[in-house]
Amino acid sequence: MKRRFRILPFLLSAIVVASPFYGGQQTGTVTGIVLDSDGKTPLAGATVQIDSLVKLSDGRMALRERVLIKTLRDGRYRYSEVRPGRIRITIIVNNKPVMSYGGDDILVVEGGETVADFDLSKAPPAQ
Repeated sequence: MKRRFRILPFLLSAIVVASPFYGGQQTGTVTGIVLDSDGKTPLAGATVQIDSLVKLSDGRMALRERVLIKTLRDGRYRYSEVRPGRIRITIIVNNKPVMSYGGDDILVVEGGETVADFDLSKAPPAQ
């Protein structure tokens, strides 16, 4: 009986130490607002394409995962299951990419919130 109580603290500490590694993947959140081409009006119903990227051994970026969400009536969007790392966000209106931003410029950190606002009057064209 005494031996069981000696092993129990060891097992509990092993579970606590290992849980971050086996307890599921950590994610971050991306949030923002999309303004119409007048630069003032929130754009409702726009598609926000979030591409999680991974850097290949030769230095190129490749697509790891793609998620499509819609902006709300107030032009805001939020997605909280983004893998940590570099992302690219493309705004799509009427099934056409209107603008794109990211790659090396947007970084999602584990447990953090990344804000990416888009003003279609100032944004560079989508690639």
